Amino acid sequence: PLYSSAASDVYKRQQQSVREVYGDDLHVFDRPIEYTIRIAECPMAGMSILDYEPGNPAAESYRNLASEVLRLG
Repeated sequence: PLYSSAASDVYKRQQQSVREVYGDDLHVFDRPIEYTIRIAECPMAGMSILDYEPGNPAAESYRNLASEVLRLG
């Protein structure tokens, strides 16, 4: 996944570039994984972000990604 600030202009440009290069051959997910320092702390704690800090924006990003994957089938 791309780690980014959801409002990041850089992410939007990356997303557009991937779409231009791969077109319909590659699905580009709607939202990036929101990066926070908590993501870096998780491996040291031996936990996923969903367990380590469930209310964190990154945890919400992963839940959104899972929902989108399930919708795609």
